[in-house]
Amino acid sequence: MAQTIRSCLDSLPGSTGTWIVFITHDSTIHLYNMKSLLQQPQMMVVSDLDDIFVPLPDDLLVNLSESRTVVEALHIPGERTGMLNLHLVQL
Repeated sequence: MAQTIRSCLDSLPGSTGTWIVFITHDSTIHLYNMKSLLQQPQMMVVSDLDDIFVPLPDDLLVNLSESRTVVEALHIPGERTGMLNLHLVQL
């Protein structure tokens, strides 16, 4: 799944103005911090689905051109089992 996402990055419209956020879920919600200052993405898990909160809300939506190397380093745990759902939102 992550390889497919990486192969589609160049075809996203918006050039330098493309902003993205990655959210995956199974029995919990996984949010990915992909700020350009990082070497690799940081996954945060929200397990209390009755009281959902967003950790680091300012670090989840990132500019693709600024965070491209971090996005390309994305590895999604559980993607090989088929038990994980991915949602990519482009703004």
